[in-house]
Amino acid sequence: EEKYEKEKGIVLEEIAQSLSRPETQIERDIQSILYQGHSLSLPTLGTYSTIQSLPLEQVRQFYKENYVPNNMILSVIGNFNSTEMLDWIKDIYGKPGPGRVLHPKDADFKTGFDTPDFTTGELYHRSHSDSTTLIHLAFVLPNNPVPGFFDLMEEVLSSKIENLQTNANKRFSTNIQSIYPDIRLSPVGNFLILKVTVESDDNLDMIVSFLSNAVHGLKFSMKKESVTAFATAEKTAFYKSLEKPHMFGIYNAHIFAQKGIDGFLSSFNSKLYQKASDSLKIFKIPNNPTVIIHHPMDSSGRETNSLTAPQLFDYDGTGTTLIVKQNSASPLLAIHYLFKHKARLEREFGKDAAKVLHDCFNQRMKSGNAKKKSARFGLSFKVNDNPFIPMDDIYLHDDFGYIRVEGLADDFKGVIDFLNSSFTDFIPTRDEFTKATSSSHGSLGRMRRKNKAKEKFNKLVDKQIYEKSESESVQPELTYESLLAFAKSYWTPENLILSVVSPENHESVQTMFADFGYFRNIDSEPAYVNIYQLNSESISIEENGGGAQSYLFWGFIKEINPADKPALTALSLILS
Repeated sequence: EEKYEKEKGIVLEEIAQSLSRPETQIERDIQSILYQGHSLSLPTLGTYSTIQSLPLEQVRQFYKENYVPNNMILSVIGNFNSTEMLDWIKDIYGKPGPGRVLHPKDADFKTGFDTPDFTTGELYHRSHSDSTTLIHLAFVLPNNPVPGFFDLMEEVLSSKIENLQTNANKRFSTNIQSIYPDIRLSPVGNFLILKVTVESDDNLDMIVSFLSNAVHGLKFSMKKESVTAFATAEKTAFYKSLEKPHMFGIYNAHIFAQKGIDGFLSSFNSKLYQKASDSLKIFKIPNNPTVIIHHPMDSSGRETNSLTAPQLFDYDGTGTTLIVKQNSASPLLAIHYLFKHKARLEREFGKDAAKVLHDCFNQRMKSGNAKKKSARFGLSFKVNDNPFIPMDDIYLHDDFGYIRVEGLADDFKGVIDFLNSSFTDFIPTRDEFTKATSSSHGSLGRMRRKNKAKEKFNKLVDKQIYEKSESESVQPELTYESLLAFAKSYWTPENLILSVVSPENHESVQTMFADFGYFRNIDSEPAYVNIYQLNSESISIEENGGGAQSYLFWGFIKEINPADKPALTALSLILS
């Protein structure tokens, strides 16, 4: 356990250091967008909160279920006698049983070679700690082309990219600093990513349109003698790398695992590359890239942080409660919708009502008409928290529902008017409800990965110290009609705590939300209140929780004379 905590500390330090590097944050943003819906969208190192709360037992279980001979491909590369090496391998690795690989189904993410649903043509706005603006255009490439297809494409791109940058500079003067192509391959999706560095946010739409059309118009034809020369050069590089077999094995391990040694050697064949050239000759890159724009965070704006502290406009019970923060250093807009009374209303109208309603709203925002309008502002919606990247506990608390919206604040009035009208006019349709509750859609299958032993312990403690609460009562089955009834109390401006971060000042933001809601009094009672129970005798419980850690609760509950409060306060400070 001590060694495990030490290793966790090392990983947490690596995560903290990586987040201080702008390029790491940019890569995480791209990865989360391109592979959304797949486990590849998650950070390789994990998130700080995920690693911090990861129990040893889950790591041990993962090791037992994956690190078995049945789940291993062994490549041995070097200068040795093959017969002798095979005997050694059998002696070292052949004795343990094959083991059984267990891959539990995950409702939130596809894993392995399962291909996630990917929508092209989306626009995303992010920020980074640099002075330039970065544009990444991600064009979808074929999943299973003929061998050598991407090698030749990369060769052709390297010769054409200089002309592309020259033409772009002529069109947009010196605003474009550099253009760099990168072919990104993965088992679940392949992309051509064009990284464009520009000096300012001027003419971004025109730059994106120009480059999209230019890439779409690229021709990838190669002369036969050029293909033969390329195959020869690849084969030469291969034999040169054999001089360092250890490093060669590391760099090409994934190829050996997929093709084997013989399959890898056969790839240096001019006939094979000629077939790839024929296929590439008729290929055109589709003209609907996913666009990710990283805007600079101007460090000069940080000096005025003391003047732009968050401000609360509290209309609790009579209208939307606003929390406003001005960030003049960034053109981004972030709005967090925090809905109150979720647990109490779900007990009345149906299980998971908030999650289903949020999903219906997300479907509406992705529909044709709404999507066209939101595209003007570069809006993205996060309607249900990702349980594998937990945020503050409040967002996963029974009392609250949560929606996050991000976009550009260039047309601040336009984007707020659109969001306010989208919110107040929203009534879920029966089709949206049906899709949100279908098992294939996955809306209701999202379960947070939990420490079962600690959860069991917490429930056991709560059962002894609290009276039975309404939250333990059985919730009714959710229907379309009960969802509409739920929305009338839950989906209202008066039931919101709204947090807005934008370049606008506090007064401007407050004015934009002045007519948002009807300012009617609503019930402000908390969702539920835990009441301590007084036990007449001592209770001692010891149970096996099934985990690697032990949990202990020791305490007592009794009625206290108010006159003893000072003495008990002093005692609690000493004990703590």
